Amino acid sequence: MSLGKTRAAAAPFVLSTCAVLLFAQAASAATVTIPQACYVSVNSQELKIPVSGSGFTPSSQSGEEIEVKILAGKGLLGYEYFVVGDDGNFSGVVDNTFTPYKEAGAGKFKLVVEGFRSGEIYAEAPIRLAAQGVTISPDKNVTPRDKVTFSFYGFQPQSTLFAHYVHKGKELLSRKLGTTSGPCGKLKAKAKLFPAKHSRFPKWDVQFDNSEQYSPKSEPRLEFELTTGRF
Repeated sequence: MSLGKTRAAAAPFVLSTCAVLLFAQAASAATVTIPQACYVSVNSQELKIPVSGSGFTPSSQSGEEIEVKILAGKGLLGYEYFVVGDDGNFSGVVDNTFTPYKEAGAGKFKLVVEGFRSGEIYAEAPIRLAAQGVTISPDKNVTPRDKVTFSFYGFQPQSTLFAHYVHKGKELLSRKLGTTSGPCGKLKAKAKLFPAKHSRFPKWDVQFDNSEQYSPKSEPRLEFELTTGRF
């Protein structure tokens, strides 16, 4: 038995746009705002993070170039430069932001606004990023009837996930895995790798999505090939 490489739907996936007001340090009245609770990367695509800042002191910071960084510990996930306007505000998009995950995962990171030349930190705040995907553990030395843990990331929050077992484009088996939680749509589910007692075919296409009825066009979706052999 073997597991094929997981593939996500090609189209970018956007979580619900729940506004999140990020906090500033007590030493400054400046704040920074992002419009989503979690940003999800599909197929390792770069993320574009809209940001807007306000409350910068016009007398000392007007026209100053500032840098917005997204950090994972000391590692840099994305950055962009902006200029504070005469009204003490700035806005724009942090392009070329990537998650630190090779396959799938989700976590909370730090967004920092600092002076480009001075290095002074004007505001910092949490930001959540996810790489849409699923991990299966264990993924070696398991039989189709063994129980494994499916860990999903980057689906719509509070949505039900289904697994569809497909052969030659036709769904023959399906099951409900559970409901996602948290702003980045995470779910851990323990279940048998293959849900039936017998497999009539040596290979199956497995699709995970939010639809009870199978459709190869469902979005978001994850797909992988499962080799079971006949038993």
